[in-house]
Amino acid sequence: MSNQLSKSERERDAANQTYFITLAESRASLVNLPMLAFVNAALMSLLTFTIVASMAFYVGSRSFLFLYYAHLAVLGFSAVVFLVSLVRPLTFRFQVFFSSLLAVFATLLVYTLCLMGLGMITNVTRGGYTMFDLAVFPVAGVMGLLYVCGAIVVHVLLLRKRLREGHSEARTMGNLTAASSVYNSKSLWIIFGAVMIVPNVLTQGQYVSNTLGVILFLLFASVVPSLPVEFTYLAYLKSQDKRYWEHRPGRRVRTKREVRAIVKKVTLWVGIVFAFCVVLLVLTKLGMSDSR
Repeated sequence: MSNQLSKSERERDAANQTYFITLAESRASLVNLPMLAFVNAALMSLLTFTIVASMAFYVGSRSFLFLYYAHLAVLGFSAVVFLVSLVRPLTFRFQVFFSSLLAVFATLLVYTLCLMGLGMITNVTRGGYTMFDLAVFPVAGVMGLLYVCGAIVVHVLLLRKRLREGHSEARTMGNLTAASSVYNSKSLWIIFGAVMIVPNVLTQGQYVSNTLGVILFLLFASVVPSLPVEFTYLAYLKSQDKRYWEHRPGRRVRTKREVRAIVKKVTLWVGIVFAFCVVLLVLTKLGMSDSR
């Protein structure tokens, strides 16, 4: 019985090791650090000069000035990391440090995406002007922070459970395809449709952007926190054992399938950012036209 248990433990440890080695060579690869830093900088620039700047300068609340300047500091930090991470010999020589940076930027990605949703939730039109409701934003921000912290705790507990049981082969292969079963859930799409359609039918479409903000926030806050949790644990593993270190990739020609996958990802991100900009622009135009 003890021998069987020992064998089970060895299989579990081997499955976990395979999973994180695969993770290090795919989604958490240091090759992705420049792209992640660039995406964070782009999203944070958009949010800094729309939502945060609006609350800090135009709405009349100087209490958001600290957040505005903190965003500028993060933008400068992102630019430095982006440039340094392009030097691959340096990046792959100090893998523990740069893997930790990857976890930091994954956390910043959670922040920027959730802030995007909160901005759409608290965007209202009053007195002919479109603005971000300072009375609602702090409350929504605190509730959103609690929700994100809860989601992080859930992902930590899930990781702990998988480490005890051993990561499945399907999840390990999911690192290579970056696929998540959550998008195939019929229940998720039913909830999405109900929350999107019912309130807007009852209010004649008055809260379309706010409803979309709620959906985006719940989606991002529920799914994306798994990245910093797993990336942080991988950085810890790299600090303990070099078997989790990546091999510096050489130059290679991408297949058509890989190129199509990259194009789809880039198109998705561009579409999300573009839709967010369009919503803000339309709301601003509507507010200006109403004021006239």
